[in-house]
Amino acid sequence: MTSLPISPNPSSKQTDNEDDEDDDDTSNSVSPPSNSKLSVEQGETRLITISEAIGLDFHSFIPQADITSQVHFLSNIQPGSPADIAGLKDGDRVLQVNGINITNLEHEDVRKLMQLMTPIILTVANDPKYLFILQQPVIDIEEKLPAKLCHLRKSKKYDGYGLVLKYQQDLHVIGEVEEASPSYRAGLRENDVIIFVGKKNVEKLTHDDVKVMIRAMTLASNQVELTVLSKSDIPRYKTSQEKGLIDWSIMGLEK
Repeated sequence: MTSLPISPNPSSKQTDNEDDEDDDDTSNSVSPPSNSKLSVEQGETRLITISEAIGLDFHSFIPQADITSQVHFLSNIQPGSPADIAGLKDGDRVLQVNGINITNLEHEDVRKLMQLMTPIILTVANDPKYLFILQQPVIDIEEKLPAKLCHLRKSKKYDGYGLVLKYQQDLHVIGEVEEASPSYRAGLRENDVIIFVGKKNVEKLTHDDVKVMIRAMTLASNQVELTVLSKSDIPRYKTSQEKGLIDWSIMGLEK
């Protein structure tokens, strides 16, 4: 078993800084619908059209007061870029993309959505307070979120790996772990949560798919690698993940 930290990503996800020759972008003011989350936003809501999401940085986080929603905002708007010419400002919170409410979407989903849209029509509201989030110290993930890389190897003296795998609250959780079993010797403990099977992130896979992957790896080589976090660390992990602070690449893993 190898204990490895998840290092913080030094920067949030961002796009290219190259200028676009299309200067037909427009900026207009619109009134937010009364039955939408837009109505609770402070400041004027603006409708901005851009050809591509370049010349800006895109960030996301989960407000502590409402873990069911997401805050997506922009910073580092490059002077003279299509984003700047269209009227985007540092501290703009993105509320909609082409009419789609994104307050419940994750960072990666919004990023992909903007890549698919041509042109991109953003409904935004400016609030400079979001820029202060970028100035806050990065969470000490090395101390708070130690990940374990566990190498499970089948033994002729032991039937199976000696663990119970459960699916709880959308998590692939290690249940009971028998002492002296291959799982126990590899470092797995009760309430560990599987994040990776081999190099594959399994957070969004079905429980059956995860079990199939483990069986397939076992049949192929009589061993399997699991990257896990303690269940007690999952809330902080999710928050850090939404802020773009998690970087699995140092462990040779991809999101």
